[in-house]
Amino acid sequence: MSHQHAIAALLIFTSLSYHAYADLPPAPKAVNTALFDSIWVNARGGMGSGYAHSVTLQRGSWGVEHAYLLFDKTGWITSDQFFDEDTEESFEPEVHGSALSASYRYVGSVGSLKASVGIGYFNGTWGFDCKQSKQPFVTNQYCDHRDVNDVAFVYGVEIVLGRYWGLGFSADYAIVQSETLVMGGVTLPIRVLSN
Repeated sequence: MSHQHAIAALLIFTSLSYHAYADLPPAPKAVNTALFDSIWVNARGGMGSGYAHSVTLQRGSWGVEHAYLLFDKTGWITSDQFFDEDTEESFEPEVHGSALSASYRYVGSVGSLKASVGIGYFNGTWGFDCKQSKQPFVTNQYCDHRDVNDVAFVYGVEIVLGRYWGLGFSADYAIVQSETLVMGGVTLPIRVLSN
């Protein structure tokens, strides 16, 4: 068989094969079986109430967030001083911990909204049931000074201008020993990975 006959036979075979398979439906698209399709990192800080940073693994609008949170009553914007109501010794109320939360993020055309709820473990020292005593340039707070080593219910919200990175406002809450710790301030979320 010459080269010309072989080429002609190949052309006829491919032509017949094309017509035989032309009526078949297209192959199904690959299904995304990844556990998540985007990763968000977030840094947020309160005005005198602490700071937090977190990583969120997200699939669609739902995700799992791991956050480090620090709640601070003294902060950089207040001039309050804290004292134990019994001993009158000064202390710095500061509680920090790690939380794992379920989160929901809605990304719109100009920004995003996020809400999260979860559980965390916190430790530190805090002033409960504080009573104020105002002085000319400072406010003294006399509190029930307690050590904190507890599991806490945590939740938070944020609203951001910017779809995949931006600047916005956030509020984080932790319920520790029947007191709600609050941190509100500026947030900076960034989407670092998207499948």
